[in-house]
Amino acid sequence: MEVPDGRDRSRPPTVRDGVVYAGSYDGRMYALDAVNGRPLAAFEAGGEIFSSPAVDDGRVYFGTNRGDLVALAHHGGESS
Repeated sequence: MEVPDGRDRSRPPTVRDGVVYAGSYDGRMYALDAVNGRPLAAFEAGGEIFSSPAVDDGRVYFGTNRGDLVALAHHGGESS
């Protein structure tokens, strides 16, 4: 996605264990069911999500434009 200031701010989502993790320009990280798109969780990060999420060892990691590195619990296995 190209924005007016010319910087590419697109951040690809990550899929793990039936859950899609996607950061948003509204400052939230979303967890969605990969099969039906149903929202599973949303976390208010307090700033624009600056990186694609990474999932490892039961945690979802991402960075914000404020310089924060955030780690959240992974919601895997909740697909229906």
